[in-house]
Amino acid sequence: METLYTPEKKKEALSLTEDQKNAVRGITLGLEEVAEDIREMAVEDVIRTLENGHSLNRIITSQEGDTTGYVACEDFVPNEAYIKYLGTTKQTGRNLLKEIPAFLNYAKDLGYTKLNFHGWNERLNNILKRYGFERIRTDKMGDFAADFFEKTLAEQRDPVDVEQERINAFEQKYLGKIDQEYSQTLATFSQEIRQNKEHAIADALQDLSTRLASTEGLEFAGRQKAILKLKLARYFQTNETCDLNTLFDAILETPKFINTDKGSLHRLFEVHQQKQYQIIAERMKKRAEMGDTEAFNPYENLFTTKSGKYYIARLLNLPHLEKESDYLGHCVGNSDSYINKIKRGDIEILSFRGVPRLNSKTGKLEGDNPVMTIEYNLKTKTIEQIKGEKISEYEERLLSISDPYFNDVIDALKQLRTTRTDTGELRDFTKISSSELKHIDVKDEYLLTEKGEIHFRDFNPNEGTFILKMGAMEINAETSKDDAVKMLKIVDNIDCTPTQIATSQNEITDQTKAYIGPLFPN
Repeated sequence: METLYTPEKKKEALSLTEDQKNAVRGITLGLEEVAEDIREMAVEDVIRTLENGHSLNRIITSQEGDTTGYVACEDFVPNEAYIKYLGTTKQTGRNLLKEIPAFLNYAKDLGYTKLNFHGWNERLNNILKRYGFERIRTDKMGDFAADFFEKTLAEQRDPVDVEQERINAFEQKYLGKIDQEYSQTLATFSQEIRQNKEHAIADALQDLSTRLASTEGLEFAGRQKAILKLKLARYFQTNETCDLNTLFDAILETPKFINTDKGSLHRLFEVHQQKQYQIIAERMKKRAEMGDTEAFNPYENLFTTKSGKYYIARLLNLPHLEKESDYLGHCVGNSDSYINKIKRGDIEILSFRGVPRLNSKTGKLEGDNPVMTIEYNLKTKTIEQIKGEKISEYEERLLSISDPYFNDVIDALKQLRTTRTDTGELRDFTKISSSELKHIDVKDEYLLTEKGEIHFRDFNPNEGTFILKMGAMEINAETSKDDAVKMLKIVDNIDCTPTQIATSQNEITDQTKAYIGPLFPN
């Protein structure tokens, strides 16, 4: 049988039939020695490469005329043939001892000085190594890696120059792929918004490029800029704006993100946030473990009340808790329970304190003493405790309307809901433990707010007014539906209309949100 590469017979450019294309697809997907994701990614590109007109391309057939394999090549560097794809069935119907030498001689006769390929198939790699192909290096292409093999047919050029040309050629091909994907991404935008989206992408890219290019030690060249542009375009498919300062920090934290087109900005932001939380947690743990011997051990002053008489401080470590306990006589600093919860990020201990005043006689600040200690649960967003000084063996002082600092405590709690924790979350608590407010009486159907006692009908739940405590809010069959709607919103934050409240079995529909009335079977 004639070899595939007979010098006397010059092959014309291949044009595959549909049967041949289907056979090629089947051979490619059936190469068990090659990873499945590589096969699936390459299957259509094999056909395109076979039809690119390269003089070394061949379809391998058996004596019966069945397609049993293929050789698909491409030239990236002059006088070098890159064997891009080589695939066969288990039975090629060909003698490799004749075919491979014929292939090498044929390529040399055509003027090729080198042949090279990336070895995705270990079995084939071992065969070709017997014919003089040598492993040169391992190349990374996106998330994949493969050994690069080469055989010299005729030494003519400086290997350093050839190697650089090859690297440049592969890089240009990769950048061409990135540009193509960028154009495909832009095509997903409708005509009405495409221009605005392109401007947003261009502005973001220019801002980031200026900062990244001037960052010492960070590689930011053509590849990185093209990848960043593509990822910005993908991000703007589902977002109108982008936090460029956070993105800049995230890239500096994970610079490999702009070296490959894999991975989204959404995921980068998630990773950045997780790392920030970890840093914060480590910092909180370190602060919580500080002792009296530490040179820098201050309270964290969150804010001062409007009267200027009191402030809220966050207690950060065991010495802080111990001093709070020593002054007020309660247990916050007398066990490991509270400090361990602080270290785990479960709670914050806050101190409502007097603002220190300068004693003109002594020249010293006086009055920076705790008045009440507040336990805030970070997980449930609940004020668990508001405790003053210990007044008996089993009882601490609770907040009372008669306290001279009552209005300042209300102001402090209101301001506290506008502040943020170390992780950036608002302390927008919606509940104060009822045990802490038992000394405060509120009339039925009234709310005790920052503005005083208000009847629930006069209260607007959408204004964000701070509620300290509610009186009894009873809903029964005699309650009007308008009143029931208001109570449900205030007490349970349930939004509904009068028509969505049922008072009997026959009023219940698919739209019903609340039922007021006697129970009935099922």
